This record gives sequence, structure tokens and C-alpha cells, in this order.
Amino acid sequence: MKGVNDSYANAKLITNDTKRPVTNYFWSRDGKYILFAQDQLGDENFNVYAVDPASSPATGQEVPTARNLTAAKVSARSSTMCPGIILTSFTSGSTIRDKAWHDLYRVHISTGQRELIRQNSERIAGGFSTTPVILRLATRTTDKGDTEILRVDPAGFTQVYSCTVFETCGPVHFNKDNSKVYMETNKGAPDLTRLVLFDPATKTEQLVESDPLNRVDFGSATFSDVTDELVATSYVDDRTRIYWKDKEWENDYKFLQSKLPGMEIQPTSSTNDEKALDARREQ
Repeated sequence: MKGVNDSYANAKLITNDTKRPVTNYFWSRDGKYILFAQDQLGDENFNVYAVDPASSPATGQEVPTARNLTAAKVSARSSTMCPGIILTSFTSGSTIRDKAWHDLYRVHISTGQRELIRQNSERIAGGFSTTPVILRLATRTTDKGDTEILRVDPAGFTQVYSCTVFETCGPVHFNKDNSKVYMETNKGAPDLTRLVLFDPATKTEQLVESDPLNRVDFGSATFSDVTDELVATSYVDDRTRIYWKDKEWENDYKFLQSKLPGMEIQPTSSTNDEKALDARREQ
């Protein structure tokens, strides 16, 4: 890790595991910790670890201590975050009921304290929440391989959408007032996926966008963390095509393009006020 204006020679080592690579990492929402997921020697039991980049290594160590936030015997999956908290699903320690289905926990990054949000007795494969971390939708795969999208009600789950094993459907992001959810789907038209805005209360949907060139599946959507507005959509074609909905974001992207000509650039993170973007670049 290094500052924007620092040289790589002055970069600080954060991890140094030589047995298993760290392939997935991200900053906590408040920018205090670097989180990463890692298994042990390929056992695919992934845990979520937190490193404080401002801390100093212990005596005789090269890197700061990485704290295991999940201590799971089966896979742990980190998802929606709010400052100081991650929402993650796993089955831990002596409470293992069924290794195939994970319970949902809220984990405080600074202390490692865990709070059980919901015990998974309905074979839920994934949850989808809003900020603050409130579970609103869940997904489930049937024995036939079909996908069910379930609304989380006080009394349980209500199926509001489904697609067959030959189709694709899944939530992407809630809209600004959390009344509707952006979803990627090709239900009823299995050639190419599209982005729709779905109302879990009325079970109705409206088309937001499909590939303007009608060549590839819907790729991804970028949303502002400040306004929750859709700021861009992208499609993976011969090269990635981005369609901007926000002029300021587009201007920032074009500035990065001017500095990195010929590169494919993908915004990955920003400052809290979104005045500065970080990006991944590829040849």
C-alpha cells in the first residue's frame, strides 16, 4: 500500500502469505481497514480477514496482523457494507447445523463481534440488502436448478420472481427509496440479459436498458454511493462499452482515459464525496 504521490519503493507490505494467494480484497466503507477473503491451501473454506493498514507489524513480523472476522469451518461470504460493519453468511464453530446452508451475521470489523440476523432454515443461497444492512431480498435455487427471488417479509419469505435453469435472473441494486430493485434478467427472452427495475410489492417490472447494439448480455451497473442513482452501464464486447448517465462521472472517466491512452479502465472505488475515483486498468 502507498499514498497517491508516494513511490512504490516506499510502499507498505500488508500481506505476505506464500502458501495461498489473496485474490479478493477491498476497503471497508469507512476506509479504516483492508478486508480480504482467503481459504487454506485450497480447501475452499473462505474466511474474511481484516487488516488495519495504519498499524505496525508485531515484533519479528513483516506485516500487520490480519484478524479472522468469521472463523468459519465452511465458506464465509462478505457482502453489503455500511461503516464499520460487514454483512456475511457462514456457519461457524460448534453451531454448525448444515455445511451447505449459511446463516446470516452482522460483523463489527473493529471488534469482530458477531450478531445473528437470520438462521437459514429455508435453503437460501444468497441475500440482498440495503444500507443500513437490512435484508430485503433473498435468492434460492430449486432442486430443478431454477432460480427463485424472495421478498423478506416479517413472517418469512414470499416468492416474487423466478426464472428457469435455462434463464438468468438476479438483483443488482435497490433504487434510491428502496421501493424497487434493479435486476439483471433474460426471463422470457433467453438470448441476451437486460437490466430492469422490478417492484417486489406489485411484481411488475420496467425495462431500463439492454445492449444498444444488441450484441452481448447486460454487463454491469455503477451506482453512486452518495445519491444511489444509476451513473453508468457497461457491456463486455470486443472491448468494454460504457454508457454514462452522469456527466461528472463521465468527465472523470475521460480524464483517466487521457492519462492512460489505449487502456481499458474500470472505476473500482472513490472517496466518500465521490470527488476522486480509483480505477483498474488493463491493456
